[in-house]
Amino acid sequence: MENKVRKLGVFRPGNFILIGLFLLVLLGSFMAYGQVKGPFTENEIQEAQSGATRFINGELKIGQGQLVDVRHFFFVGTVYEVETPQGRKNLISFVTPATTPIPGQKVEWVGVDNYTSYMTTVSPEKKTMDGEIISLERISPKNNDQFYCVVHSLTDDTVQRFIVDTAKLTTLKTLNSVHVDYHSPGESVVEPVANTQKIAKGFISDLWLTTKIKGLELERNFDFEKYPYYITLSPKTNAKYTWTFYLTKEQKEQVKIGNVLEVHYSSVFPSNIAVTRETVDPNVLAENSPENASDNGKKQ
Repeated sequence: MENKVRKLGVFRPGNFILIGLFLLVLLGSFMAYGQVKGPFTENEIQEAQSGATRFINGELKIGQGQLVDVRHFFFVGTVYEVETPQGRKNLISFVTPATTPIPGQKVEWVGVDNYTSYMTTVSPEKKTMDGEIISLERISPKNNDQFYCVVHSLTDDTVQRFIVDTAKLTTLKTLNSVHVDYHSPGESVVEPVANTQKIAKGFISDLWLTTKIKGLELERNFDFEKYPYYITLSPKTNAKYTWTFYLTKEQKEQVKIGNVLEVHYSSVFPSNIAVTRETVDPNVLAENSPENASDNGKKQ
């Protein structure tokens, strides 16, 4: 009997069950791949990958159309089906954003071919925003023709980015006050307005060497010797925006991380800094923390 058992080897009944389960899982994996990959050919995916590479290298186009559908696929990302003057097309983004436009809305995107870097809605009516530039950013790392101007509204706690060209960029600086007329980021007019003395209140969440950060502001004849340090000032822990100020050595000696400040400014170079508290009140941090914000929402 023992010899007979040994001869069975891998052909034991229990092993047949395991092999059957393995084949079932393998078949399920192939079927699932078709679902998560989506109804896209390798050519479509490779075209989007090529578009993403060209986008990183500086090529970009702005397009508009009607959003037909939004779908998410594990191996692809987010796919936007849009109606354009040239017909319907699938735009592929290799990320899954927190929110997406609703099908039926007019939308705008930035990308190359069937790759899209971002998508947003186009307002049918002209909107206006009065606010402050909190950053000037590159849309594509190697593109020197079009840029993002990120504006924080003075009337509510919203932040929006607008697309500006090189000529407009030369008239703008971070923390300038601006007036914007727009339908979408790409269909907007950003105009500087009188830049009065303003006051920023918050706590220092970051303090480091200016040479350690990147930004368009630092590419435009910035005096690193005069302003070797920067601070990030946050109005609260879960704020949608922060201020970045560049400090002289003397100003840096006045502050440290965690200080609560009142900063007088009309540009990224503050005219006066006053420490109002040595440390942030833990109760204030707790009240403004994202965790408590969600808890409060649940209680209501």
